[in-house]
Amino acid sequence: MARTTGGQQAVFVQAIDATDALVQELFGPYKAAGVPVTFEVAAREGKAALIVPGQPAYPLFAKAKDTYGVINLPADFGFVIRRDAAGKVIGATLKQPAAQGDLELTFGSPPAAADLPPIEEVMQKYIEAEGGEAVMRRHRSQIVEIHIESPTQGVNRKSDAGRQSKVRRRASLER
Repeated sequence: MARTTGGQQAVFVQAIDATDALVQELFGPYKAAGVPVTFEVAAREGKAALIVPGQPAYPLFAKAKDTYGVINLPADFGFVIRRDAAGKVIGATLKQPAAQGDLELTFGSPPAAADLPPIEEVMQKYIEAEGGEAVMRRHRSQIVEIHIESPTQGVNRKSDAGRQSKVRRRASLER
């Protein structure tokens, strides 16, 4: 595939074959602390790719040992593997020049559903934290405001669903 870098001459790079044994040890989930997203390196169309939820797969190409570039992104983007003393993959660094810094990722599986508390327990704790069921039923209006900002993806949106009382909502449903 060709990559252009700011008007410079095109550079041709080859995506990594997913059957390569050295690449297969990179396959799996990568989790960032404090970010509710799990990245993954997996095979897509026979090539090794970085999978970011909600985005297309990004094929990887080798730059150096344990350093990979991302096809279709600027040359500054990269995926650098971290290993322990035994050579086992323990994490990676996602190089993102336009973001607020590089993202440190930990290799491994996300917690199993069995490790999480049941939803009934979570809801009961939430209700208690809000002051009990009676307090929650007392509310008659709601305000929903959403602000999504992702400069690297060209997204900056703000939405205000406004206020709507139960009486007005009920009246609009009865029409």
